[in-house]
Formats: sequence, C-alpha cells, structure tokens
Amino acid sequence: MLLATRTLIASVGLTCVAALALAACTTMTSLPSTDSAPATDNVTHSTALPAAQEAPSRDQLDKEKSGMLPPVIVEAGQIEATARVGNTIVINSQTPTEDMLITDRPDLLEITQGSYNGSAWFNPGAVALGEGVATLTLIHAGESHTIVVTILPTAR
Repeated sequence: MLLATRTLIASVGLTCVAALALAACTTMTSLPSTDSAPATDNVTHSTALPAAQEAPSRDQLDKEKSGMLPPVIVEAGQIEATARVGNTIVINSQTPTEDMLITDRPDLLEITQGSYNGSAWFNPGAVALGEGVATLTLIHAGESHTIVVTILPTAR
C-alpha cells in the first residue's frame, strides 16, 4: 500500500511539473484592458500603402545590357510599319518557309527568308539598315502583300 501511495504521489507530482512547464511555454493571449491603452485623440491612421515602384521588366534589362532594339512585328493584313535603324522587322506568318519576302530598297532593308532548322520555325523578316521609306512584298501561293516601312533614325 505504501508503494502504491508513493507511485501515485510521484505521478501527480510529474503531472504538475509538466503542467507548469507547459504553462511557462505558452504566451499570454488576453487583450490589454482599455484603461491601459494609449490615448489616440491626436493620432491619424492611414490604410494607404506606400506607392510601389515598378521594377523594370526582363526585356527592358536585356535591352539596356545589349543595346538591341525590340523587333517590329508585322501582322497579317498590316500595310504600314515604322521601324528605327537597327530594328529587326518580323513578318508574322503561318507558313514561313512557303513565303518569299522581297524589298525595293535592299540598301535600307536586309531581307531574311523564313526557315525551319529541324526544331524551330523562323518567320521571314528584315533588318533596317538606314533611314528612309522602303517597301516589303510578301509573296505566298502566287499572291502578294505589300507593306510600306518607314525607317526613322536610331533613338538616342
């Protein structure tokens, strides 16, 4: 009987020690009373967040590093385009290897025909070499489509 009593007392003691240890680990969750809260008569609250600064895009960073201009994309049916000296002009084509691209001003536009390299299709296009006005003609299945390209000086 004495052994059973001692075991019971030891168990209760361990339970109390565990409870006290657990209580010491917990945080206080009660709110402070309103008596101890600071006065807010002269405090202005704002829910507006500071203006976020827009980070430069990956394209902008790449352009700044390389000095390259973005391409000018010419869509189907487009009859005019404006480029700057150094721009690449890309003709958005559904059948790039079946199209033929020509120009009346090879001194202003260096032509590249559409191609397929075994893993990727490349649209026909041109590189703007100098200032002026040139005509690109896209020929497909006997039909032609003309695009007038105005080439401006390189942006400074």
